[in-house]
Amino acid sequence: MPGIREDWFPTSIWYFDAEPGDGTAAALAALLAGGAAPPAGELAGRAEIASFTALVLRNALEVARFERWDLERAEPRLARAVAVASGSAHAPDPGAALPLCGVYVVSAPEKGGSLHFDDPRSLPTVSVPPVVEYTPWTFRRITYAPVPGRMLLFPGWLRAGVEPAAAGAPGVSIHFSVTVAAREPA
Repeated sequence: MPGIREDWFPTSIWYFDAEPGDGTAAALAALLAGGAAPPAGELAGRAEIASFTALVLRNALEVARFERWDLERAEPRLARAVAVASGSAHAPDPGAALPLCGVYVVSAPEKGGSLHFDDPRSLPTVSVPPVVEYTPWTFRRITYAPVPGRMLLFPGWLRAGVEPAAAGAPGVSIHFSVTVAAREPA
């Protein structure tokens, strides 16, 4: 009798490209170039990024609906947002237990600066057999080219990073986290 296959614990990475004419990336680039936020400066909650915050929450709601969050009792909120130059790694904070993290590409370098996600099962103690064909179940790293205006959302526990850029002006992205807040009773 053949075995029965059940797939558990799938991991989705969502990406959203800017609508034509959307000026969010350009507005953020101007804000960051003006020295309004140092590279390690916290951006969440600042009035200057209200349109970016609205974009994050709109996209987070799409993910939340797909994942069947109880939006009657809780709502996504932007918890943290920092500007990061190409080559910095995103390491989730295991104590935070945030449901979603994301990266928004403000500007992309000419070469390099790709966003990568590593399979969380890739531990030094895991023996990986050779495969004849790569599938979503066998890839160890997924890479996305940086596209200005592109936002990626992924589970907070998924390790992500930004590849180094070639010499010259580095790209800039905003790394952020989305938390869940209880809704006030009506």
